[in-house]
Amino acid sequence: MVLKHTEVAYRSRSSYFGGLTKRLTLVAAPDASEPESPPSPQSSIEVKPAFRVQIPKRPVTPVTPSPTSYNQLAFTQNDAIYVDASKIPSSQSQMKPAVVIPSTQLSSHAKQYRIYEHASESNPKKRKRSDDEGCEASDQRALADAALQSLEETLWEIFDAEDHFDTGASGSNDDGILTSVHGLDGDFVTLTASTNIKLESSFHKVISMNRFKNVSIEDITRIQKLGEGGLVAAEAFDGSIKAGWGDDEVSSWLEGVEVIEAAFRSARTILRTMSGGKEEKQLYPEEILQRIISLLTKVTDSCLTRVVESRSSGDSADIFLVASLHSKVLSHLLHSASKVMHLLLDIISKEELAEKPINDVLFFVIRLLFVENSPSEKESVLGIHKFEAFRRTAMNVISKIYSQYEDQREFIIREVLESLQKLPTTKHARQYKLPDGKRLQLTSVLLIRLVSTSGTPGAPGLKSKVCRLLPEINQEPVPDEAEDQSGSSGKDEVSDDDQPLSKTATTSKKFVPDNMRRLARTLYDSASHSAQRIINFLVYRASTCSKTGEQPHRHLLDMFIEDLVEVFSLPEWPASELLLRALVGRMIELAESSQSLAPAKNMALELLGVIGSAILDVTAKAKQTSRSLETDDSRLSGQLSLQLEDMSNGAPQVWDIAGRSGPYRVVLDHLSEADTEVQGYHLTQWIKFIFWGYNPTSGSPQAPDINHVPFATKVCKALADGKWANQE
Repeated sequence: MVLKHTEVAYRSRSSYFGGLTKRLTLVAAPDASEPESPPSPQSSIEVKPAFRVQIPKRPVTPVTPSPTSYNQLAFTQNDAIYVDASKIPSSQSQMKPAVVIPSTQLSSHAKQYRIYEHASESNPKKRKRSDDEGCEASDQRALADAALQSLEETLWEIFDAEDHFDTGASGSNDDGILTSVHGLDGDFVTLTASTNIKLESSFHKVISMNRFKNVSIEDITRIQKLGEGGLVAAEAFDGSIKAGWGDDEVSSWLEGVEVIEAAFRSARTILRTMSGGKEEKQLYPEEILQRIISLLTKVTDSCLTRVVESRSSGDSADIFLVASLHSKVLSHLLHSASKVMHLLLDIISKEELAEKPINDVLFFVIRLLFVENSPSEKESVLGIHKFEAFRRTAMNVISKIYSQYEDQREFIIREVLESLQKLPTTKHARQYKLPDGKRLQLTSVLLIRLVSTSGTPGAPGLKSKVCRLLPEINQEPVPDEAEDQSGSSGKDEVSDDDQPLSKTATTSKKFVPDNMRRLARTLYDSASHSAQRIINFLVYRASTCSKTGEQPHRHLLDMFIEDLVEVFSLPEWPASELLLRALVGRMIELAESSQSLAPAKNMALELLGVIGSAILDVTAKAKQTSRSLETDDSRLSGQLSLQLEDMSNGAPQVWDIAGRSGPYRVVLDHLSEADTEVQGYHLTQWIKFIFWGYNPTSGSPQAPDINHVPFATKVCKALADGKWANQE
């Protein structure tokens, strides 16, 4: 747009001009789109005074720009300008500053616009979000490429150093990448400590960015072979501390600990290469796995366990003294062993290993579970909490093997139960801390987790069973006509309980729950069997010995019941309710049986009183909480309050509990998505309640009403996935 003639008219307020008015004529420069023209005399400001007025110079003081001083500054500058006052009409003496802009024809710009017949309805915010996601994805790809390139460069440096390494020389090479170590079978070339740390970090980064598939199998096996040298070098050491040592023995022990630390670093690098998810069997050599498990077992049993069990007085006082002087070295050794166990747990979770490594790991972790920790921090060299964290990792390994390998379940339960008598019955035996500060026995936590694991479809073998039971898991319901046409074609004999429930109802559409109920019953029965196995063992041992006897089984049963009562109202411990049900049933049998001895009947009545009192306390607490929910305006609080009132007046309807607004849905929405084991068990119980209600699974299942079929299908599909994950 071009300003052809812009006029500014104003009146001076200065007393020196009196009624004189000044006019300035401004001519703007031509637009770039118009043809150039020769310069005009009007391209500058021209002032033609009609007469000259001598204006005395007045001092002008500097004015600091401010919102109130801009106009004063302009008037002061205007006082020094000579203008032609004769051309200014007196009628315009009151005019204020103005800018006159000639109007332009809008039609002259019509060609600059484009006509769209169909305007896009896409949301600009969504377009921006998709663009941002695309940029983030591009950045992630760039980071992944950079991580892969860095790993490849590191591998090239290692392999180049190996090709030029002088095997006859001792110590590290010039680059500090490789070193020569001495083992029982000769000298080996292995990675230095700094190289192992860098390499493990590079592998971890590449695996987390899903680029491990681009690493060649040959490079991985070559790295594993180099790392094996560090494991072989540590076979001559176990890290054990003995009484009566002098300075020379302690120095030799410290050198051996350094070799063990280097071996642990090599083990972490090797295990990291096995955790990348590749399917090639040569990446999981049983020989190297056995070396890693043997090293971890030997160091834990010979060194760490003996240090934990040592005390400042008694036969182990010498060991306690040496360990206390080098507590930092031992704490770092425990930390390194814990890292190796974490990686071993990760591999057990992802891969199916051979039987021998699994058995060796089981013997080691179960034995570690029953080591007696120090009663106080003063009597502990490693620290109570550090060692308990190490044992919690061992407990997770047991639980994961129990979930992954069904053929090991009977052995695990038997070994754990047979070892219970090794546990102390004092207060400090409870080392597992709950979020509210209360403590449980670690073995009680393990037994509860084993039961919940039995009812969770988390194992790979069990997932394949799910696929066999659910061939139509992702198929749409079959219409009645299609089902009638295809229903007569199959003549396979099945039991009455395996007949589809939909055949007996007017809602007869073949939906997923027909097969899922069988899976839920299988999982629930498996969990019930594990609970019965545990309770029968504990009750039998406790009923055959006196409370003051040498065997502590009665004390252990009392402590186990106390732990169950402590957590059975918490949604994070759902299997505790099933264990208490099994325990109550067994106690009632003992109390009513004519063949039970008097001590056994007394024990049954006493424990029933403890459990009944705990149930009443939970009920009273729930009612108290319900009264506080009545003042809450949320819809969920009102529903929960009404459901609790209905339950106190009698058993509510099945779908009041199993429906989309029932407590099962509320609990699963409350649980974290990371608690897949707990969610899986809740889903198993949920489906069991949908089909059997309050009845045992040995009875006939009931088909859901047509109005509840869609939601029941969602619950069943969630069980197939193993987690709820906010399905709605």
